[in-house]
Amino acid sequence: STNNQTVVWKLGSLDKGGNWSFSGISDREWWDSILPKLRGFESMTWAVIMNAAGGKSKGTNNYPVKCENL
Repeated sequence: STNNQTVVWKLGSLDKGGNWSFSGISDREWWDSILPKLRGFESMTWAVIMNAAGGKSKGTNNYPVKCENL
């Protein structure tokens, strides 16, 4: 199980094109909103991330999405 493992990012392969890429965001949004959120996830285990409550649907903030559904 990966529940006790922490998140690691590989930003060298960051999507720079297409509908869901990071190219459409401003530098300010990256540095002020997105990067701090990613850094926060790095200190959490998958179990903590998946159990974070308070989201709009299903009472959670995070949920798994199958690769083919992205």
